[in-house]
Amino acid sequence: MKRNAGPGHRKNAPNWYLVVGLGIATRAVTVAYMYPPFSRGWGGEMPAVAESIARGDGFASPYLIATGPTALVPPVYPYLLSVIFRLFGPHTVVSGVVALGLNVMLSALVAIPLYFLTAKLCSVKTAIVVSWVWAVLPIAGYTDALFVWNTSLYTLTLTTLLAAIVGAPKDYSRRWWACCGALTGFLIVLEPISLTVVGVAFLWLVYRRVPLKTLLTACAAAALLPACWTARNIREFHQPVFLRSGFGLELSSGVRSFELAGDLPTSLPNRNPVELEKYRSMGELDYFRSRQASALEWIRQHPRQYAIRVIKRGVGFWTGHNVLRPYLYPNRFASVERALFVIPAIGAFVGVLFVEPTKRTLVLGILILYPIAFYFTHVELRQRFPIDPLLLALTIYGAEMIWKRFSLLQSISD
Repeated sequence: MKRNAGPGHRKNAPNWYLVVGLGIATRAVTVAYMYPPFSRGWGGEMPAVAESIARGDGFASPYLIATGPTALVPPVYPYLLSVIFRLFGPHTVVSGVVALGLNVMLSALVAIPLYFLTAKLCSVKTAIVVSWVWAVLPIAGYTDALFVWNTSLYTLTLTTLLAAIVGAPKDYSRRWWACCGALTGFLIVLEPISLTVVGVAFLWLVYRRVPLKTLLTACAAAALLPACWTARNIREFHQPVFLRSGFGLELSSGVRSFELAGDLPTSLPNRNPVELEKYRSMGELDYFRSRQASALEWIRQHPRQYAIRVIKRGVGFWTGHNVLRPYLYPNRFASVERALFVIPAIGAFVGVLFVEPTKRTLVLGILILYPIAFYFTHVELRQRFPIDPLLLALTIYGAEMIWKRFSLLQSISD
């Protein structure tokens, strides 16, 4: 069987107007059904920063009150959302609907790079099926478009980058890799947790013996946007802050409240007036350092309890256990939604066994290393969504290959 298609896979591509149109329709219906009314100050920290930008106060105030410059969240989505706020008003219902509509379109567009990624990683036949399945995936009861956050844009950008890397031309054009590097830099400032995937991809390219000059070109292009944002942080805080400042808060939130036990993260400043006042009076960096220090002290004193939490978060990340809330299939049908969430996780680790060995190294590295930061801090439903396209592709490919081998054995026995 020919696993990886050549240029001819473009001729076999599905009708993108139909695929993307169907994807928009299913997501729009699902989001409309699932999303609650927009309450005051909806959306969390990114919309709060977007409101500050829209008011002309700059990248600041992640908790809706004036607290000065922030590096709690990455910059791309708040600036994008601030445009919507300027046009339709900050934190209005219309702005919320427009933001969700944008997410719906971005999520549906994932089908296009997902097709090319799957065609290069698996097979053209699998790629066609995956594109259509991605279009109707919200029927499973969950979608990345639900959150007024960077999730849908992040999923689209990450899938596009992986498709570009896996499908890179054999001549290693420096222009191609400069574009890949620029896209990588955009991905990093969009969501810094992607550095895990970027690191795995870089090591994989070294392993493939990509020319050094080509790699340096890509790295230089990739470093530009993160360097600019880091320089902004240094200017605002007068000390080094690389991309984001909130690791201490993320770690502390998972220590002071255990989300998989049903504890609400009431220690977060946007839910706790006492913590908000500490954040305001101490300043962002000192407050986050104090939260990190107290979290590390708790971990030192309770290593066994923390280890159990890490294991449970790992299970929750992949299975949705105590993370996934049933929306479309409540009550007795909730198990359907949970099963549909688990299948791509299990199927991906089966499907990766059939991937070409060289590319299998890249995929396994992403599957193993990407979620680690969430295991040690806290797990939310939206955190797995960016790699769901990859999981879906591997699952369908694994099913296809198992069926072919079963059919072959059956024909031999006959």
